[in-house]
Amino acid sequence: MLGLSEGDVMTGDGQGEAGGGVPEEERGYEETGPEQDELTGDEGPGSGASDADPDPDPDAEDPGPGEDGSWSYGGSVVGSAPPAPPEEDGRPHSGKPAGRRRKPPGGTTGRRRKSGGGIVRGLHGPIVASASARVSQRDSMSISFVGPPPEASPLAAGAGGGGDGPRGFIGRAGELGHLLRVAGTTRMVELYGPAGIGKSALAERVADRVGDDRARPVHWLTVPEDQPRPEVTLLRLLDRIGVPPGELRAALPDFPDASPEALALVCRRELTRRPAVLVADGVPGGHPGTTLLTSLADAVEGTDTLVLATSETSHTGSVPALLGHEVPPLTGAQSAQFLGLPLWTADPLLRASLGRPLFLRLAEGLPRDGIVPRSPSELFAFVRWALSPEADGLLTTLAELGMEELPESLARELPEPPTDACLQELLQCGILQRPRPGYWRLPPALRALAAAGSGPRPPGHSRSELEERLTGSARTGSRSPVEPYIWLASRVLAPSRGPGRGTARRLALDCAGLLARDLAGRNSLAQLLLLWCTTRQPGELSLPLAAVARQTGDIALSRKLLRSADDLTGSWAEEAESLRHAGRLTDAGRVLDGLDLLDADGPAARRLDLRAEIDIDRGAPRGAGVLLRRAVEAHQMAGSERGEAWAAYHYGRLRLLVGDPDGAEERLGFAQGLFARIGERRGVAWARTGLARVPLLRGDRSRAVPALERALAGHEATDDPRGRAWTGYHLALALADEGSPDLASAALERAVGAFRAVGDGLGAAWALHQLALAGPGPHRTKVGLLMRAGAAFEELGCPKGFAWTRLELGLRTADPLWIGAARSVFGKSGDEAGEHWADLAGARLAGDRDEEARALKELARFHPRWLLRDTASGLPRAARDTVPEPLPDGAPRQRGQHPEFSCRVRMRLLDEVFRGGSARLALGVEPGPLHSWAAEDPEGPPLLRVYATALGDADVEPAHSVTVWPTSDTSGWAEFRITPHREGPLRLRFTVEDRTGGTVLQQVETEFRVRAATLVPAPAREA
Repeated sequence: MLGLSEGDVMTGDGQGEAGGGVPEEERGYEETGPEQDELTGDEGPGSGASDADPDPDPDAEDPGPGEDGSWSYGGSVVGSAPPAPPEEDGRPHSGKPAGRRRKPPGGTTGRRRKSGGGIVRGLHGPIVASASARVSQRDSMSISFVGPPPEASPLAAGAGGGGDGPRGFIGRAGELGHLLRVAGTTRMVELYGPAGIGKSALAERVADRVGDDRARPVHWLTVPEDQPRPEVTLLRLLDRIGVPPGELRAALPDFPDASPEALALVCRRELTRRPAVLVADGVPGGHPGTTLLTSLADAVEGTDTLVLATSETSHTGSVPALLGHEVPPLTGAQSAQFLGLPLWTADPLLRASLGRPLFLRLAEGLPRDGIVPRSPSELFAFVRWALSPEADGLLTTLAELGMEELPESLARELPEPPTDACLQELLQCGILQRPRPGYWRLPPALRALAAAGSGPRPPGHSRSELEERLTGSARTGSRSPVEPYIWLASRVLAPSRGPGRGTARRLALDCAGLLARDLAGRNSLAQLLLLWCTTRQPGELSLPLAAVARQTGDIALSRKLLRSADDLTGSWAEEAESLRHAGRLTDAGRVLDGLDLLDADGPAARRLDLRAEIDIDRGAPRGAGVLLRRAVEAHQMAGSERGEAWAAYHYGRLRLLVGDPDGAEERLGFAQGLFARIGERRGVAWARTGLARVPLLRGDRSRAVPALERALAGHEATDDPRGRAWTGYHLALALADEGSPDLASAALERAVGAFRAVGDGLGAAWALHQLALAGPGPHRTKVGLLMRAGAAFEELGCPKGFAWTRLELGLRTADPLWIGAARSVFGKSGDEAGEHWADLAGARLAGDRDEEARALKELARFHPRWLLRDTASGLPRAARDTVPEPLPDGAPRQRGQHPEFSCRVRMRLLDEVFRGGSARLALGVEPGPLHSWAAEDPEGPPLLRVYATALGDADVEPAHSVTVWPTSDTSGWAEFRITPHREGPLRLRFTVEDRTGGTVLQQVETEFRVRAATLVPAPAREA
């Protein structure tokens, strides 16, 4: 409400809220000023405007308002500010309204009708009042602004962004040129001036121009009012830059505590390599602002980075590196051009807006007749008076919440979710801004006026209740974007709030814990440290911080951080995970045994995952499949897509271990897609490593090398040193199989160093074992490497590695005792194929050809033919990668179970799939290297045709069959176009037929998720 006290009079024909309004006929309006045509707005004779010079140059020098508040146009004073000082509570002045009421043709006073429909003239068009409008109460009147839409009427140099339209940057061309010249000579520029003067828009324009000219990214950081500490801004900057988490962790000596000095050093190093343009919008005044700008100056010292800061007060005297620029108000002529009015017509609104674009934007939607505000607060009050009750309620809620920016996803969680009509109404009248897609912003100046002019809050709408509601939404929402949730949690958990409000504090702790687990899963250390810095909750955050330390290669630091965690069950599980990453499989199993005794009824999914992972690492796959299937079910019941994705990934590893490339490809592909959907790039990289190993199981070594190189780049991008080490190890094995022993030896030596750097003893032992097999070398050196690897396998608890190492030692030393010991270990671990390999090695050592033939016959039940062809020169290297599953006794090995004799239908989705959009899907048939089609002429007639059928609400083109050539590359593939009409999962069925006889050879189905229709956002200024 406007909050008018008794006796106050609303300029126009509104009435006071508390007392009886003065009838319009008794208000004594001044009937002065030139007449104007009611329909066209053309001025009559004597208007004072010359035909030769209708408007002065808007960019000409204009001193703006004088000391007495008057505006001077070309030396003549055309209006004076009201003598009374503007009130600060958002209410109009009492008494007789200032300004002049213009008399329409006919000599009658233009007034609003008190009943029935009516049209009131606005500055840019009519304002339509509802038929039931009553001006005595605002909540019974709805006025729709039908002037230019926001896209055609941008915020002209207003806070939150300017525009490129005809009024988008009025009066700032000279300043822009000056600042662009200054930007080439200094690293720190501060734009200061009062709220709403256009600092942010000017900074945005300068940043965009400098970024375009120098081909540099622009990082926009709005400084939160309640988080002005420099470490908060520096951590957000590091997140925008994309500093690798391992480098950030190593640069903080007191991890997880981050001092501004240490963070500035990291920023300086990153910005030296990747210069940028940084905008710090809304720097506070006084000492907090000085401290922040000093830290930013340290962060960009010696770099080619430009910092643009905006503030209401100047800091140039306290920060030596800072160059200040005061942003002046628009002159009278510029303001009139902004409004699209002659100077004398715009005069009252110019005085009320003080030449500030933010308030000029409010003024342009006001009706001309009767509403003559005298100050920014009064101007805002009149605009607010015209809002619909729903829009005013939303404005009150946003002002009470007091957030810098509110994402649309979080706005939907408000007590009364805003409708599109309310948002558009606030946007169109200039109160609400949209700084970038998906965000709404209430400028601080308007937020203060709205809070001061609001009445009592309804139940559930106080600031504490709103914060409690929004932090509670983290349990069920997507918790994206992250920063707004961090600000909410930090507010509720701030020490100044005290120990009260137990429910809100508990919800905020839950929110912080959920955010921390999400960020740890994505390895987003900068944002996790931001959460730590703003909330300081070691009990909730120590566990995720320990997980990130483990993922970035510091297992010792991870175990140290676990001591501060409140979640004892989670700490033990994380301890077991850390031990597994260190390769200490026996110790990890003991921790899990203790965890079962500690909390037998606790969450089972994580423990099932860990037990299966340990079994896979040990080379004991028999029980791992059951454990992983139960883990997937537990994750699905808990609604954890991340847990389900990792369980699917480890199931893919299990299929690799048992020598099932088809099953491994299916599970790993599913895991990769799920990781991509939830934004976990680290998981995507691990899934790609697993998929790159699949060709090795099929004997296709030429495809494995480039696939592993691409997977290695993915681990580099996510700063996952353990992932880099294991992918480099598998790449070395692929090079060895391809026939490049020198390259393989060098890669294995690098892998040994990489494993030791991250503390992974199991990986180092396997690298030593393989290094002994790669290429020629001194016999003593090879034996020494195997002895070291065998001792490590025995200590860590990996029977598979221990048995294969003893088997190799037996062959190289011609000692049957080693071979016998290896066979015993194979038998105890259930590796029947390993026992037959030991029999083959013993037969060769003894020269028994019959026993050797029997062993090879038995091995044919486990391994493909291409692998057994490599046994002439020794035990094939690839054999130790698997523990293959035997067939039932007496069952013959089917030809189709050998991939070299099979054909595979391959599909590749080429585009993202959106509802109503169109996506391409490529399909091909790939023959195995020993299949008869592999020798067919790819230029010959096509052999196959394929039909596509949508098992859902979608269209598939072409509807007829397409021809396909069986090829090992994509040259013979066919392409379909899919147009889904509904969100969610969509299944497609493909039928492959023989082209000559029409025989159906195979039917395959695939499923993928159709996403909601959305617009591709423009590059945001703040990531």
